[in-house]
Amino acid sequence: MTVLSSRKHSCTHAMARNTLFALLVGRGAEGFKAPLPRFDTKVAKLSRSRLSANRPSDVLCIGDMLYDCIATDEALGWPIEKVVEAGAWGAWPGGAPANVACALRKLGTPSSFAGCVGADPDGDALRTLLETTGVDTSLLRQTDEAPTRRVMVSRTLDGDRQFAGFADGKPASSFADAAFDYRAVRGDVPSVLGSAQWVCTSTLSLAFPRSADTLLTIVDAALSQGCRLCVDVNWRPVFWPLGDDEEPMGDDQSQGLGSKRKTERRGEAVARSEILRLAKRAHVVKLTDEEAEWLLDIPAADAFADPESVHEAFPNALAVLVTAGEKGAAFSLLGVQGIVPTFPVVAVETTGAGDAFTAGFLHGLLALELDFKMFRILVPKEQQRLVISSLMLFATACGAITCTRTGAIAAQPSVDEVEAFLVGEDVEGVVVDGAKRAEGIRFLDSHSEIATRAAAAVKAEAQLTLNGGGSSAFGSFPDRPEADERGDDNGPVLSKAQETPPEPEYTFKF
Repeated sequence: MTVLSSRKHSCTHAMARNTLFALLVGRGAEGFKAPLPRFDTKVAKLSRSRLSANRPSDVLCIGDMLYDCIATDEALGWPIEKVVEAGAWGAWPGGAPANVACALRKLGTPSSFAGCVGADPDGDALRTLLETTGVDTSLLRQTDEAPTRRVMVSRTLDGDRQFAGFADGKPASSFADAAFDYRAVRGDVPSVLGSAQWVCTSTLSLAFPRSADTLLTIVDAALSQGCRLCVDVNWRPVFWPLGDDEEPMGDDQSQGLGSKRKTERRGEAVARSEILRLAKRAHVVKLTDEEAEWLLDIPAADAFADPESVHEAFPNALAVLVTAGEKGAAFSLLGVQGIVPTFPVVAVETTGAGDAFTAGFLHGLLALELDFKMFRILVPKEQQRLVISSLMLFATACGAITCTRTGAIAAQPSVDEVEAFLVGEDVEGVVVDGAKRAEGIRFLDSHSEIATRAAAAVKAEAQLTLNGGGSSAFGSFPDRPEADERGDDNGPVLSKAQETPPEPEYTFKF
């Protein structure tokens, strides 16, 4: 069977909008071999726009919006001083919360942004970008007391980013986002929160007293009204003060350096405490494997291999997402753990990929109308992994496409591009590395005999879809060997007769 075929949208609406489910259970262009589980109508909504005329925002994103001044390809490996002197950089709109707000809107989920930029040309341009993208700016303020932030970003020889400071060498606290004042938005907050189902933020606003107070005040109000909270740890040491304002003392250079290191450690301890306090209130926590090591003292490799160990640090969270760059993303969500590998794309610039991933995840939750509290009750057990897999694949595809273009916001995909990408169609500007193998989701737990059988069936079909014979946008792969009795640490691969999960004993009608 040829899988991930390059089918166009000439098929029925239901088939065209069911691409994620088709991807998971290995259905080709010939059609579905067996009746779809009744939950598929919900899964199909992942690719549907939530936009309608004058629809209020579903997600409020709070925090920084700025310009990332990123070293060009010719400046790979240069120190930031040389990059600045040569003017070998390009300015791109960014800031994690603003990135998420724009990515959500492009996917079809209404969003709002709350933050502060300067009353300067940079600030004007950022406001215009939000408005032309369709993001609600009721809670965006501009100030003439500080400029819009510009972050200087150098790049290593292999293209990895290094945050090297701020424009003109100014201290972190001297920019407009640090001056975001709740008093300036107090009158508009209730109307925006009145429609919001989620509040999404990173932790950079916590680095400055005024913006921290504003962020926490809005979060308090949102949680009191029943909103969900998503927190991206987004640890950036360059944003945080050392802690104490003391200078190294003594004439001995080693003494001075030692004192400075102690001060830095105190500053990091304060940052860790503030970030952890906010993250422990969240319903969804996103962090990198390296951030898990810094924040929780869990080795990065362990955090990725065992996301449940990270989840244990956030007992109130219903989902924890651990991203690890080209290794993929691990998740612990509603009792299900797993790892989603990256799609085999040729990366051009990774800035904003994690934010696009976050937006894809939130869009999926809202599009599926996935109720955390009722998930295990309303969704048949043997279909829970299918739904979670659909969600994680969608989010991962959003991040993958963003990596193939330049600029955190400019690179973000539309929902149609994500859908086309997932079925193997060509997407403008997206280059697939045919030398890399695409792999299916690997689950890390099992709950019952039925769930285990269903998970094994999904795994077998997903591997057939992504690694099986035939060609696709993800390359040509050898046929999967028949091995009815083969097993591994993720459970047995079932025979053809067993690959279709049993019909549920009950069905919830959506």
